[in-house]
Amino acid sequence: MNYRALFPEPPEQKRKRHAKFSPEDVLAIVDTREQLPLELPLRTITDTLPTGDYSVSGYEDLICCERKSLPDLIGCMTSGRKRFERELQRMKAYDARCVVVEASWQQLRDGDYRSRITPEAATHSVVSWISSFAVPFLFVGDRVSAADAVAYFLFTSTKNYYERIKRVS
Repeated sequence: MNYRALFPEPPEQKRKRHAKFSPEDVLAIVDTREQLPLELPLRTITDTLPTGDYSVSGYEDLICCERKSLPDLIGCMTSGRKRFERELQRMKAYDARCVVVEASWQQLRDGDYRSRITPEAATHSVVSWISSFAVPFLFVGDRVSAADAVAYFLFTSTKNYYERIKRVS
């Protein structure tokens, strides 16, 4: 795996002297129910997660990432709304959480999907969820960008915990 392309090293003079946390230190978990898993530039295992589609081994109760294609997201606004809102409610318990959408905000605004839900209702639903559940939605454009966003999110969230633990110990 080419970690360096996605996670470039800082210039030599900015490096700290202590052991560096790197992408190789992250073991991402892909939920067993994830139907179209992303190809993450991290080591991965498949396991059952209580909430979300992606997390990190050892941090399953702290880090949670949900992935949605645009059709999935639209389905969450219609027939799957109650189930999805229960998921968002569970995600509030996680310190690091997000929903990564494999589409752009503009696609949602333009109604670039098959559904009777209007673009106004769709965008309002997302903004309402962000406000009500304090879960950020990242509209990243496509699957490749979604894999990058999930990997960055998992790595950065884990690195933040790692650095907090090092400061305390």
